[in-house]
Amino acid sequence: MAANRVSRPDHVFIGNHTYRIEWVDVQEWEERRLADDADAMTHARHQTIQVRLYSQHTMESHYQEVLLHEITHACWDSTMLTHADLAAQEDAEEFVISLQSPALLFVLKQNPELTKYLMSDGTVTR
Repeated sequence: MAANRVSRPDHVFIGNHTYRIEWVDVQEWEERRLADDADAMTHARHQTIQVRLYSQHTMESHYQEVLLHEITHACWDSTMLTHADLAAQEDAEEFVISLQSPALLFVLKQNPELTKYLMSDGTVTR
């Protein structure tokens, strides 16, 4: 079975914003002095998501998961949730999931190329 090659997305619509997705190689990550302990970073104020590319041998499934993680951070920001909101909830997990689910579903529906990328088999290394 041939690997499912799908291009990495360069943007994603989240709520009323368009986030630019930057795929940053290790050298550039270090030159920009981005967080040493992070696989990626989301900057809501600048509407950017930066994903660190480790090596040509890193499976694409790693980057798919990292990108979805960062998109979830951006969804969190779009819902205007705060940690104080969580403290006031009897079931914080249910509260967060109830607010995040529509935001994440919107992202998937409004970004068919992103969805195609996330749903690809994840075995291709680039």
